[in-house]
Amino acid sequence: MAPIQNLLHQQSTLTAFVYTFGFLFFSYLCLIPLLALFKPKPKLSA
Repeated sequence: MAPIQNLLHQQSTLTAFVYTFGFLFFSYLCLIPLLALFKPKPKLSA
């Protein structure tokens, strides 16, 4: 039963990682318009 328990543990860790990454990505997408909104004038200099 050890391999099955290990597999379940890996699945749980992967799920938690996916949820955390998704949450960070979502908040990042939400922060981009806010930062663009609060910036007075972005300088377009290459």
